[in-house]
Amino acid sequence: MDDPPSLYLDPDYQMAQGWPFTALHQACDGNMQALLYLAFVVSNNGNGPEALRYYRKAARDFNNLEATWWVIKIYEYGLWGVDADLVKACQWMKNVLMTIESTQDQWKHPKIRRDIIVNYGWYMLGARTSALDGQPQLELPENKRNVTDGLKWLERAAEMGEGDVASTLGNIYMTGENPKIPQNYEKGMKLLQIAAELGNGKCAYQLSISYMIGLVPVDEGKYRFWSKKAVELGYGEAVERIAMHTKGFGIQREEAEKEIEKLEREEDIEFILTTDESTKCSNPPCEARETDETGLFKVCVACRHVKYCSKHCQKIHWKSGHKQDCPKLKDQKEEAKKTNIDMIRNRIVDD
Repeated sequence: MDDPPSLYLDPDYQMAQGWPFTALHQACDGNMQALLYLAFVVSNNGNGPEALRYYRKAARDFNNLEATWWVIKIYEYGLWGVDADLVKACQWMKNVLMTIESTQDQWKHPKIRRDIIVNYGWYMLGARTSALDGQPQLELPENKRNVTDGLKWLERAAEMGEGDVASTLGNIYMTGENPKIPQNYEKGMKLLQIAAELGNGKCAYQLSISYMIGLVPVDEGKYRFWSKKAVELGYGEAVERIAMHTKGFGIQREEAEKEIEKLEREEDIEFILTTDESTKCSNPPCEARETDETGLFKVCVACRHVKYCSKHCQKIHWKSGHKQDCPKLKDQKEEAKKTNIDMIRNRIVDD
């Protein structure tokens, strides 16, 4: 009997060749292609438990990354009638990561590897699974999360060129919005720079503003460089500021007063002073984001540092820790605003 066909052959191929299904089943031992093919056939027939069995065997017996990826997705989303189990999905992800870490193995499938690294990292921080065909969104129980491990792999993903990860994680570090992740300007700036170098104009603009207002040591050269970069990348807000480059780092009194007025209304450095510039609800378990349909979320009237998609999320977050954080955030925000206003006034130049 010839070797069984690969995973990508037509499911009816075996019948055309006159191969009985039981013969293929018997050929599975010691034959990875047979395992993958059978998993494909039974999954096409909606038999998730059998598909899972074959994929698991291919993954374990042959260390096959493609099979491992399917095991993860079956558990992650409850495919083909299998009960979704995010804990098991993350256990399989961790097995892949341990192999990468111990052998520096780059695998044959970089996209699959990156998918596993990114998803594992966000799940460890409490992210939910994506909505898929009406399936309920899952998140790891608190006792199964590991923020330190999640951050390590997300930072690795950013260094591998995942720009969205670099942008989102950079802003988390810059804002200190997650009570479990300490604010860290050094890491935040490093990640924003990665995102900017990958073509994110908004991150380039954030870098320029950070060097101007003193979140990191003020540096006119870097402010100019990243402002110019943001303009080159087409980020609109940077275009207005580029005019300053022609008249030095100073600012005319009339323009300074306008900048200060914007700060007082919290319109200018929102990415620093409010919770998630990506427009996510501030209740950590909630993945809701502002859209044209939802409109802007309601901001906490006390600290104006967090925002919520609903009163339900506001109540949950209040009880889970914002009640204690709110006064501190309010004080931090007022101090940041005062610092920024002082910085602008120090740059005023009169004709």
